[in-house]
Amino acid sequence: MEYRPAVAADLESIQTVARAGWHAAYDAILGQSAVETTVKTWYSETSLQSRIESANRVFLVAVDAGEIVGFVDGGPSSDGPCAAVVSALYVHPNRWNEGIGSALLERLFERFQGADYDDVWLAVLADNAVGRAFYEAHEFKEQKRQATELPAGTAVELLLTREL
Repeated sequence: MEYRPAVAADLESIQTVARAGWHAAYDAILGQSAVETTVKTWYSETSLQSRIESANRVFLVAVDAGEIVGFVDGGPSSDGPCAAVVSALYVHPNRWNEGIGSALLERLFERFQGADYDDVWLAVLADNAVGRAFYEAHEFKEQKRQATELPAGTAVELLLTREL
């Protein structure tokens, strides 16, 4: 498995992983149409391109046999309870439980520590049991429960934090 910074040529593969991950995690919670609307908005080429090219963000991909199977995106936080934020972490559902998400998160945390961040936060939908269990296993603690606006409606999210 290779872990490397994302580049513009990775956009379509990142979108594929995001779409598969969102459908696996959220179809039963939000519905397929709402998931598709959210993915199209949040993972558009324009949105991904700006995140990949941002000098103050970290956007890493996991590549196996030439295929992107996961990604993580994060950087400084201007609106959360900690100095850094994990904006997105997705692994293709066919590759869940192989340690890829953990390896991506570890590499992101190494970058954050190198930038002198002491803590990190993220948001996960309250009904996403798989995501919540993953983050709890990585020492994230719930700090707040709140409503959040998605492109296709409102949901309840949890703000989770941990020290680095």
